[in-house]
Amino acid sequence: MWGVILHASVLATEMAVERMTQVELRQYHEAAESLADQSCLMPSELSPPATAFTWLELQNAIASLAWLSFNALPYKRGTPTTVLVIHHALWLALFPAEDRQNVLVKCIPRIREGVMPDLEAFATDLDGFVKERWWHIFEDAGRDLLSCLTRHFDAVTARREQAQASRVATTQVRTLRQRLQVLGLPRSGPRARLCLRLAGREHQVKAQLEHGCAPVKDKTQACPMGHAGSRNPLCELGECGDTDCALYRFRGGSEGVRSDFVNFCAKQIEEHFWQVKSRHDEGLVYCSLGCGCLYFDWELLDQLVTNARLRVDQVWLVDTAFWENATFATAETKALRAFCQWYAGEFDIHSFRTGRSLKRWCQAFSGQLGHAHVVMECDSVQTHPLTDDGDFCRSVLHEEALNLQIFSQRLANRRPGPGRRRGPVPVAPVRCVRRRKEDKLEILQRDQWQNGIWLPDYFLHFDNDEENADWITEDLQRRYR
Repeated sequence: MWGVILHASVLATEMAVERMTQVELRQYHEAAESLADQSCLMPSELSPPATAFTWLELQNAIASLAWLSFNALPYKRGTPTTVLVIHHALWLALFPAEDRQNVLVKCIPRIREGVMPDLEAFATDLDGFVKERWWHIFEDAGRDLLSCLTRHFDAVTARREQAQASRVATTQVRTLRQRLQVLGLPRSGPRARLCLRLAGREHQVKAQLEHGCAPVKDKTQACPMGHAGSRNPLCELGECGDTDCALYRFRGGSEGVRSDFVNFCAKQIEEHFWQVKSRHDEGLVYCSLGCGCLYFDWELLDQLVTNARLRVDQVWLVDTAFWENATFATAETKALRAFCQWYAGEFDIHSFRTGRSLKRWCQAFSGQLGHAHVVMECDSVQTHPLTDDGDFCRSVLHEEALNLQIFSQRLANRRPGPGRRRGPVPVAPVRCVRRRKEDKLEILQRDQWQNGIWLPDYFLHFDNDEENADWITEDLQRRYR
C-alpha cells in the first residue's frame, strides 16, 4: 500500500563525509601553502593570475567543507553556528594572530538576513552550493571578500618580508664578517661593501671618464682635444714630467727611452707568458706597482692586446694616490677611471692603495684569481722594497713571475766643496729584468742607456760602486716617485 522508503546507512554516510572532508582539507592546506609561496615571489598591488587562482581554490575548499559540515549533522542544535565559526576560522588562519580581528571586521561579510545556510546546503548539491549558493549567503553576495582578503594578505606579506629582510641583513653582516675574518680580510664597513669584499670585487674599478682635464705639475699629459674638436679619451693619462729625471720623454739624449722600453717589455712578456701558462685558456695577469697616471701601462697593454694578441684576464694597479674623495679627485684617480673606460669589457681592473692590501687580497682569493705573471715597476722606486719581500712574492707572484723595472739612476755622488752642490748630477735610465726564484726575484738582465743604446751594466764603471745601492735608493726615494 505504502511505498518503501530507503534510508542510507548512518555508518556509510559518516565514512563518505569523513573521506570527502579529508580531501577538501588537503586541498585547503595545499592552496594556503601555494598562496604563501606565490606572495613571497610575486608581491604586487594587483595579484598575479596564479595568486588569484589560488584564492579561488581556497574559496572552493572552504565552501565545500561548509557544505559537508552542514550535511554531516543535519537538524542538530548548534550546527549552523559551529559551521560558520569553522568557516570564518579557515579564512582567518591565513593571517597572523595580530591581524585576524582586523580582517574579520573588514573582510568577512555577515550572513544575509533571513537566510538559513544549513537549509541552503540541504537544498543544493555540492557543486551548486560552492559555485553559486555560497556567494548569496552573505551580504552583497560576498563580491568583495576575495579582493579584501588579497589586499590584507599582501600587506601582511610585505611587512613580514621587511622584518625578515632586516633579520637576515643582521645575520648576514655577522656571517660576512666571520667569513672575512677566516680569509684574513678587513671586517669593517657597510653590508654592501662587505659583500663586495667577500666576492673579491671591492677593488674592482668602475669604467668612468672624468671630464675637465686640468694641468698637473710634474706630469706630461696628452692634449684634451683631438682632431675636429673631439675629446681625447686618453687626455687624463700621464707620465713623469720631471726634467731632472733620466726617463723624461723630452730630455736630451733620452727621447727614445720610453718607446724602446715599451717594445722591450712587450717582447719579454710575450715570450715569457707562452712559456709559463699552464692552461690553453689561461689569460695574462698583469700587476703594476707605483703606476701613477697610467700612460705607460696603457701603452704596453695596448701593444700586448693588439700586436701580440695576448688574452689579458686581470690588471692589478697599486698606487698610494688611488683614493676616493667626494669633493676632490686626484690626477691619478681621474687617470684610473679613464684607463678603465678604455678597456671596459676587455678585462677586470682592480686598484689598491698599498701593497699590503694587494697581498691580503691575493692571499684570500689566490685560488679563484690566480697570481701575477708580470710585475711592472715604471717611474717608481718606493715599490722596490716591496718586490724584494719574500712574503709579497709568495702571496702575489706566479711561481715563475717576471719583474720588469726602469728607473733613473744617479751616476756619481756630489763631492764636498764650494759650488759643487749647484752643479747637475749625471743620471741615466736603467732597466732591469728579474724572475722569481723561490721567494725572491733573481736578476736576469740589467742594462743602462748610453748614447742611444742599452749597454749591460757589467761594461760600465761607476765612481763609487762599492756603496752603489745605498745612495741610489736614498736619492731616488727622496727625489722621484
